[in-house]
Amino acid sequence: LKPFVSDGEVIGCGVDVCGRGHLAMPSVCGVCMRSAAKYTCPRCHVGYCALDCYKLHGETCTESFYRDQVEEQLRSQRATGDERRRLEQIVAALNCLDGEAGPDDEGSDPDEEADAERRLADLVERAERGELRLEDLTEEERRCFHSDLKMGALGHALGAWEPWWTHAAVVEVDLDGLDDDRSAASLAAPAHICCTKDRKAHPAVAFTVLEVLCAYAHTMRAFNGEWTWDPLRTASHFLHLAAAVCSQKAYTSPKECARTVLAAAAGLPGGAFGEGLDLLCLADAAALLSRGLRSGARAVREAMEIVVAAAAAAEAEERKSASRLRRGGKKLEFLFSYASHHEDELAPLALEVQAIREERYAELQAEEALRNRMTHDGLALPE
Repeated sequence: LKPFVSDGEVIGCGVDVCGRGHLAMPSVCGVCMRSAAKYTCPRCHVGYCALDCYKLHGETCTESFYRDQVEEQLRSQRATGDERRRLEQIVAALNCLDGEAGPDDEGSDPDEEADAERRLADLVERAERGELRLEDLTEEERRCFHSDLKMGALGHALGAWEPWWTHAAVVEVDLDGLDDDRSAASLAAPAHICCTKDRKAHPAVAFTVLEVLCAYAHTMRAFNGEWTWDPLRTASHFLHLAAAVCSQKAYTSPKECARTVLAAAAGLPGGAFGEGLDLLCLADAAALLSRGLRSGARAVREAMEIVVAAAAAAEAEERKSASRLRRGGKKLEFLFSYASHHEDELAPLALEVQAIREERYAELQAEEALRNRMTHDGLALPE
């Protein structure tokens, strides 16, 4: 350290360097901004009052000092002609990664390109046969796939999936043309395990079924109707919304159930899908309840299939979540029985769910109107 020089004066020495006949005002410490600066940093020339302030400043100052030294050294170097051409080739190759390689591209390997084309052709053939699995992709390809799925790029490429419950319900079912290749046995009513000879299921079970329907509709729309490529991820999405499936949670009203699902949807890991989709799933639940033909039971059964498949995948990978998923599958089996044998008790919930959806939609409209007034009425009000 050396004494700090300011306005011609050496602080602490009492000497007027400029000979102006008066002492200059001492500068303030550049770290604590309280005491007078008595010293200066030899690297950045910022004033300090004491050793403690110098230590606080030292780390960033040293980093900046060495960075400046390296930049100065790099600026002093000049690339040779061969080095410059090589760098230009690398930059050109990077720019062509998303497009076709140019005629002067010397970095491409014909053998590697041929291997990539053969692999792509093999993946296309597997996809056309319906045998393409997520494990067939590389780690980078799986990451891009999940990213595109989350952003909705795959949905735009594949086209919008039409939920089966939005189609007109029919009494007579053509088993040959039944969607998803479902057999008559899969449509048969399960054993009546939700009730016993002496005890009927608690009425609150209907609210848990409602939660499952909302979560199922949201999950199917979020995954564009296809979950078999990653049952673990699909089940995680579903169980985040249907919290009562793997817990002892019980609802006291349809409104409490629906509001809880909406809150869970808004807090989905990785980002929510928007209030529009969340409210649409309430309308889906109402449609499943009012559609008849055991549509609600089918939805619960398909949710059960998702969780059971996820449990099997978790067991194969020796994940700790396997036991939780198995318990969830068992509870969904119970709820499947309830939805199959108590359809008349579930149907009246459709009107209540639709009313809850309209109430929430009105709240969102009021919030939007308030934001518009705050923005366009010339009032600078806080949000």
